[in-house]
Amino acid sequence: MAALRSLICGLVRGITHGDLPPVGEKIIGWGKPQPLPTYEGFDAYWVDSGTSALALTIIAAKQLRPNIKNPEVILPAYGCPDLVAAAVYAKVQPVLVDVDLNDPGYDLEQLQSAINENTIAVVAVNFLGISDRLIAIKNLLPKNTFLIEDNAQCYAAMSEPANITGDFAITSFGRGKPVSLLGGGLTLIRTSLSKKINLPPLISPPKPPALIKLKIAIYNCLLTPQLYLLVNRCPFITLGETHYHLLNSIHQLDKKRAALLATNITRHTNQVRPAKQCLLSNEKKMLDLTHKLKERTTKLLRHPVLISDKCTRDKLIESSKQLGLGCSPLYQKALINIASIKSLVKLHSSNNAERFAEQLLTLPCNQPPHHKKQLSQLMKSAQKP
Repeated sequence: MAALRSLICGLVRGITHGDLPPVGEKIIGWGKPQPLPTYEGFDAYWVDSGTSALALTIIAAKQLRPNIKNPEVILPAYGCPDLVAAAVYAKVQPVLVDVDLNDPGYDLEQLQSAINENTIAVVAVNFLGISDRLIAIKNLLPKNTFLIEDNAQCYAAMSEPANITGDFAITSFGRGKPVSLLGGGLTLIRTSLSKKINLPPLISPPKPPALIKLKIAIYNCLLTPQLYLLVNRCPFITLGETHYHLLNSIHQLDKKRAALLATNITRHTNQVRPAKQCLLSNEKKMLDLTHKLKERTTKLLRHPVLISDKCTRDKLIESSKQLGLGCSPLYQKALINIASIKSLVKLHSSNNAERFAEQLLTLPCNQPPHHKKQLSQLMKSAQKP
């Protein structure tokens, strides 16, 4: 009965406010197809997902180091399980290295100690629009150990090829990404390296995108808070849970999504975000990562903050659900603590990553005025003893 009462109250509230979708911009297009973008200094491979794109870069690094019998790739110990799936598909041993204290980027000392003669690449993840210390990482790498920039959560990092530090870079066009086509990915490989590898035979023909126009229409509708509430509050639907999904094949990007790509990239690139809000960054119980790491922060996908302890963080998430504020813990565990991943990886270090997973709270970047006021009140409640 209590659950039914809560659902009814939520639905009544949804008529006026709705639930704020965690991420996502509407997909536009279906006009005249535009040519695919080009990236000076890089060869582009357009594939079916961000995971496929990352797997392709790891395979490229492997082809460039054919004498390594037991190749390894270093991944951050906190991140998306798809990082591991890409390495497993490439038949390269994933090695998890800790992030820094209160920072989604690598602990550079731990990273340096993890690099060995079998390390063919290091994957540096742009976390929600906060880049890693790419130049510092690049300077740690021995010759022929390659840097892969994972920009799945920040297309802005790809929009200026001259600013790409890595030997390879990838992005994703999946659901909820900065430029979303409900699928697709991009691999960039420096032209100087691309001549030494052979990737096209590894990419299968595109899969026909079944009902893509209908899926996009539904996706666009669900970005409306009043409609998103119907899905978000349904007890039989789970949104945003973190799972490991095996990658089985790499395919070319299909023509229908390719036709929409340039228009949606242009819209995202020209989009002006509201000024980043500083959320009580100096308070003891909350740390605003965009304030702490402002030199590495660009256009955000979500706004990350660290709460002092897991209990307080979880209470905030539960309260935010009742108010429909779109708060999320993102990946709820460090990678080593996801059961289906433990047997697939080699752990170097993860103490900070485990703490980071328990403290992280991410907030939507574009809140309507009524959500923004409620969100501010919710964050202030975290400061109370």
